[in-house]
Amino acid sequence: TPTVSGTNTICQGASTTITAASTQAGSTFKWYDASSGGSLLYTGAAYAVTPAATTTYYVDASYSGCTGPRASYTVTVTPTYTASVSGTNTICQGASTTMTATSAAGSPTYKWYNASTGGTLLYTGAAYAVTPATTTTYWVDVTNAGCTGTRVSYTITVTPVTTPTVSGTNTICQGASTTITAASTQAGATFNWYTASTGGSLLYTGAAYTVTPAATTTYYVDASYSGCTGPRASYAVTVTVVNNPTVTGTNTICQGASTTITASSSQAGTTFKWYDAATGGTLLYSGAAYAVTPATTTTYWVEGTYSGCTGARSSYTVTVTPTYTASVSGTNTICQGASTTMTATSAAGSPTYKWYNASTGGTLLYTGAAYTVTPAATTTYWVDVTDGGCTGARVSYVITVTPVTTPTVSGTNTICQGASTTITAASTQA
Repeated sequence: TPTVSGTNTICQGASTTITAASTQAGSTFKWYDASSGGSLLYTGAAYAVTPAATTTYYVDASYSGCTGPRASYTVTVTPTYTASVSGTNTICQGASTTMTATSAAGSPTYKWYNASTGGTLLYTGAAYAVTPATTTTYWVDVTNAGCTGTRVSYTITVTPVTTPTVSGTNTICQGASTTITAASTQAGATFNWYTASTGGSLLYTGAAYTVTPAATTTYYVDASYSGCTGPRASYAVTVTVVNNPTVTGTNTICQGASTTITASSSQAGTTFKWYDAATGGTLLYSGAAYAVTPATTTTYWVEGTYSGCTGARSSYTVTVTPTYTASVSGTNTICQGASTTMTATSAAGSPTYKWYNASTGGTLLYTGAAYTVTPAATTTYWVDVTDGGCTGARVSYVITVTPVTTPTVSGTNTICQGASTTITAASTQA
């Protein structure tokens, strides 16, 4: 009876060689699947087998035409197991998921790899948490009682997320609006706008967002595609604020006088325009210093333009104090040597009258309403009215003086008693 040697315990799917030997040199060997009869499996001493389950093989030895009894040899097959994998197999880029392997093995050990055979060992354990950057296939096998089964694959599909790009006018004037537009390389993406880079308040849903920020503001937008939302992009809209001009100058003047009102701003390089209304109206002047001669109390409005932006108008009122012109009454024709009184009146509330010898400048002759004069010849007087600190234009009043003369007498100035003579008076005034 032959003796048999070889590995008698193998893993399912593995091969082993069992070898028959005899003390009779030159013996030949035949392998069967039964202790008698059965099927001839192989002829030869060394028989390589890959049994699917525990199997007993039988071998006999023939020598010089004689065949001895068969010897048996059992190869015990330890079963292998294939894992089943569960878990979320579709995730958003940047997210994590856990794959869990299970099997019917009694004491399984699970190992995860990056290839179907060989490759790199990634993790040992049933539950494997992963954060793949792109769609990735993982392989896992089960080892039980020293035997490892075939690897199975599990694919995690990663839906990519993108950061949107934003376009639009990013510098505007205070009070103006602009539309900022988000775009994505993923057709069909939807967009949400927020007040902060994370969290914050939802401001608007849609690609094109029209905003009217009061001050420089940063907006944040994310893109969602196939249920996945990417990181937010920021977009700052810079608001140019134009300071209201300040106005200086004399704000109370006399009627007919001029004053210069001057606009200024804390923003260097600001230019100014003057108008006759708070909005709209007529452009009166361009420049900082504006010389005006208003006939009555008048309000002017000025706006400043800075970095291409025009701010709100500031107002400045110039109060005009009215002036009055005197009316003069009195005898305006007198005899030489006579006197007359000229009396000035006006509509002024608290008038002061001053009399002069010229239409402008000249000598102050008298202060008061009633002025008594004794001109030697025809004379023109001028009088003005001062009220509320303002003096009106002078008016003239002419006193015509009729001159008087002493007559001359001619004739015979010596006569005889009883005689007559004619004496004749004459004057230079025909």
